[in-house]
Amino acid sequence: GELTATATILRRCPLFFNLTEGQLEACAAKSTFRVLSAGDNVVKTDDVGDSMFVVVKGTVACLVGGVEVRRFCEGQCFGEVVIYATRTYRLNQEHPTLL
Repeated sequence: GELTATATILRRCPLFFNLTEGQLEACAAKSTFRVLSAGDNVVKTDDVGDSMFVVVKGTVACLVGGVEVRRFCEGQCFGEVVIYATRTYRLNQEHPTLL
């Protein structure tokens, strides 16, 4: 069958490459979109995590102690570590972004 638009977006992320269409659609059904402006915080240090994120459009900078240590671009995901632990970094929008 044909994937929904959300499932197609998720398929671009390496974390979802090997999922079946059914598994991908199940993930898509639980997904929501967030529109953020430049400078918005996605998560902050010591936040208890309950979500992972896939960058649909834009970039996200990961800051530790105010220093950028990683950048996430379209098709990349972050926050999947929430399965194992709480957040340990702060992510800040550099440009208007859709997650």
